[in-house]
Amino acid sequence: MRELFAVTLKKGSGWNAKEPMRSQAHWDEHAALMDQWTADGFILLGGPIGEGEDEVLIVFDAADEDEILTAFAADPWLILHIRELAQIRQWKILLEAEKKD
Repeated sequence: MRELFAVTLKKGSGWNAKEPMRSQAHWDEHAALMDQWTADGFILLGGPIGEGEDEVLIVFDAADEDEILTAFAADPWLILHIRELAQIRQWKILLEAEKKD
């Protein structure tokens, strides 16, 4: 059985309500970090959920919750409270389709 982590982030006190997500302060640094984590296989999926950009869901392939928390300590968006951690939940994958070429 495969185990992943589903992480939700919400807008933080540093979020500028007048700007869309990609225009928030330190977007380039945050996006580069997310891209690197995705290239490394640490992030499997991620993006806003629901309407708008209030909440983000990211699926991590991590050893444990501490690995995720340690990684987020380097994210300028969490450091500056542009986004805040809402929840980290372990996710046991029982169903998974095989990729077809």
